[in-house]
Amino acid sequence: GKGGASSKQDAGALGGMRRAANAEVQATAKQARAASASAAASAARKVKKEQSNEAAGGGGGAGEPAASAALAAGGGAGGLASGGAALNPRIERIFYCAGLNLLQGYGLTETCVVVSINRFDEDNRMFGTTGVVVENSQVKIADEDGEILVKGPSLMMGYYKNPEATAEVIDSEGWFHTGDVGVMIDSKFLKITDRKKELFKTSSGKYISPIAIENKLKESKYIEQCMVVGSGQKYASAIIIPSILNFKDYFSQHNIAWPPAEDICLNEEVKKVIAEHVKKVNATLAPYEQLKRHQLITAVWGIESGEITPKLSLKRKIIHQKHLAVINKIFGED
Repeated sequence: GKGGASSKQDAGALGGMRRAANAEVQATAKQARAASASAAASAARKVKKEQSNEAAGGGGGAGEPAASAALAAGGGAGGLASGGAALNPRIERIFYCAGLNLLQGYGLTETCVVVSINRFDEDNRMFGTTGVVVENSQVKIADEDGEILVKGPSLMMGYYKNPEATAEVIDSEGWFHTGDVGVMIDSKFLKITDRKKELFKTSSGKYISPIAIENKLKESKYIEQCMVVGSGQKYASAIIIPSILNFKDYFSQHNIAWPPAEDICLNEEVKKVIAEHVKKVNATLAPYEQLKRHQLITAVWGIESGEITPKLSLKRKIIHQKHLAVINKIFGED
């Protein structure tokens, strides 16, 4: 009797606590969604101004951190770290202008993770880079191929019971060969440009970093995916997948009739928008890196279909094989 009554009372109290907790969570979530929308809108307005300041040599500055943006991230967020794949500089600016510190860093398992990272203060942060090397690490760029070499007390002793594999990546001077290619900007900020195995050589003997060019291409919201090609050829080119979603918005805003899906890559307006962005990208590249041609294609590259990895890296051999006819056409081959 008493035990049953007590159990019912406990269950009732517990139920009340759960309802109160759920109500609080829902209220907080609603507030966070509203704050997120407000922060995103504010960031979108500020990002163009910040980009203009940066281009003019100014600091940009987001001012005081936006309380609404911090709340949208869960409340009390001091900063967010990003790693594992390249972070689009535009995304960095949007978070920055929203008052959230999205700090891109770089590291590997073999280096006990962090090698470099951007910091909170302006002097030690640069968009598009992985920041300043941490105090317990040394970094140098190999003269012959630009590979990033790392040394320091946080470096692994070696691969477990595999001295052969260890000798392949750690040289006699103790430098760990990361397999990543990069540069030091202002002798301070580390910038990753490619994976060493991703580099390809043109017929003139020039090495080209496809990932660096692809990242610049994808800064346009009208480019969904792309791959730079040209190994063994006279020049670099690219196959490009237009962003259907963003072009639909573009066509709507400009009162242009939307073409059939199969004709999107043949549409003159689509070709013009993409070509203008390719021209802008080429202006930032060395002459031998510039894309002499590009071809728009209708395709969907996904993990399940085999074109990209779970980390969203391109499976270049598979993509090359699937689009061999298009690539051959670019370079005038049968």
